[in-house]
Amino acid sequence: MSRKTIFTVAAVLGAAVGTLATLFELSVNGGVLAVGITGALVYIFGEAKADLAKIGAQAARFKDPKFWLAFISGVVTLLGASGTIAPAVADSLIAFLTLIIGVLFKSDPRLAKT
Repeated sequence: MSRKTIFTVAAVLGAAVGTLATLFELSVNGGVLAVGITGALVYIFGEAKADLAKIGAQAARFKDPKFWLAFISGVVTLLGASGTIAPAVADSLIAFLTLIIGVLFKSDPRLAKT
């Protein structure tokens, strides 16, 4: 995607935010918001291609049990913070999963000292 497209999208978003701020009498500075949106768009469109290539190269790592245990630990953290499960249960689960991840990292032959 070209820079022209990125800045066009940023300009349209900035104009829309400025118009909405005027219509609803909000205290949003459209210029500042447009600059923020531009920075985000430059990163998103500029780095997305490189990020996707890195993810494709590391697809085998999604099968790693350490990844899934860390992912589950993050989900448990969110559920505990939202009150879906009791915080004490969430803390216990996270501690247990962290212990398992530590054991898996210790037994990883790629990390063995030479």
